[in-house]
Amino acid sequence: MYDAKQSVVVILLFIFSIFKASAQKVQVDKIEIIGNKRTKESVILREILLSSKSTYSLQSVDSLLQISKNLLWNLKLFNDVLVSTQFIDSQGRKIKVVVKLVERWYLWPWPFVESADRNINQWIQFNLDPQRTNYGMYLFLFNLRGRNETLKLTFSEGYTKSLGAEYQIPNIDKAKKWSAKAKINQKKNEEIWYNTFNDKLQFFRMIGVNMITKNIAQLEMEFRPKYFFRHKMGIDFQSVKVHDTVAKELNPKFIFNDQNNYQQTLSLSYEMEYDQRNNKYYPTNGKYFAMDNKWIHFLNTQNKPIWQAKLSFIQAKKWHNNWGGITKIQGKVSSPVQPYYFYKSLGYRDVLRGYENNVIDGAQYVSNQNSMYYQIVQNKTFHLNRLPFDNYKNIPFNMFATAHIDQAWVDNQLFSSGNQLNNSYLLGYGVGLHFLWWNDRIFKVEYSANRRSKPYLYFSFLSTF
Repeated sequence: MYDAKQSVVVILLFIFSIFKASAQKVQVDKIEIIGNKRTKESVILREILLSSKSTYSLQSVDSLLQISKNLLWNLKLFNDVLVSTQFIDSQGRKIKVVVKLVERWYLWPWPFVESADRNINQWIQFNLDPQRTNYGMYLFLFNLRGRNETLKLTFSEGYTKSLGAEYQIPNIDKAKKWSAKAKINQKKNEEIWYNTFNDKLQFFRMIGVNMITKNIAQLEMEFRPKYFFRHKMGIDFQSVKVHDTVAKELNPKFIFNDQNNYQQTLSLSYEMEYDQRNNKYYPTNGKYFAMDNKWIHFLNTQNKPIWQAKLSFIQAKKWHNNWGGITKIQGKVSSPVQPYYFYKSLGYRDVLRGYENNVIDGAQYVSNQNSMYYQIVQNKTFHLNRLPFDNYKNIPFNMFATAHIDQAWVDNQLFSSGNQLNNSYLLGYGVGLHFLWWNDRIFKVEYSANRRSKPYLYFSFLSTF
């Protein structure tokens, strides 16, 4: 009887201690930021969910700090982010939040030689032909004026001749809720993919002649009313000129062209985004939802405007210890009549694993992608103490073993002739190894198959999610 009473008392004390911890309030006396040699404190404080002189339940502080840490990582300004708290009074009612940062280099003149194809696997199909490479220089200036402004200049020769500039300015208002981005770009190619046959792009080249020239000017405004919500409104002008051989012989439906083989469009877009992923480059926990709408008006022809709408949902969940899973559901609907130039679905930006060697065109599609992962290496830091640069002495590294299964359906009523994957159930599956370092650098090796082909080895530097 005594033991029973004693057990009840212990349980009651335990329950009381839980309620007391959840009810205990602490005040954030100060937020101390260390290591921001260039970044303005206002940029950092914008991502921290706690504010000075405010009161929170003790139980909620850790979760708010973890979310704040993820938001700081996703800025891509820092190689390391550490967030901690310290009690500064004997009663345990006041805390100091300490944020320790290691900034990245913000000036990157980056010479490059890269494949011009959709992905590495398509380049391999062309026997790694060096004529299918771009070479040139990217100049990145990150965190200009310490305000997270970004300037990107592009000069490219080789397969694609390109000149471009992009400038992004966050927090242009006092409330730090509005951002702006402007971009101009010109691209020229002597080779063009003019159609899709047997679910593969068909190419035509004429040496010394520009088969396609594209000019783009874009302006985008972003409104971020809360930490995880973003509203993006954009306007862009685009002109596309193709050679007579394309417009009159190879594919007269490639663009809605005038007599000079021009297509000029003015587009308006709106995107709503909710992003609560712990890492937007490789999420292992959290949710993402986006709704994207675009209206495209043809300026130099009498064709009716076309519209595109796209929905995306991602759920990542850590199950137990190093095990977890990720699922993605995505769908697109668009105008039934449009030129081949806009008639893209899977195999371009959005890739169905197991079908990396294919493109599947269409006006509508729905897809579902699923991965199960086991984290082999978790937050391992390699220390390169002999390097003279403090910013890059520590390299955070993660590695994942994965298994995946993807499925989709693409509706194609205009350009389905000669293709087998349109208007049919698509299923891909396989396993992989994913490498992640500096929180946003990704390399994937995957062994995948689909319903129609034997397994192949695929390589990628892009995240599926």
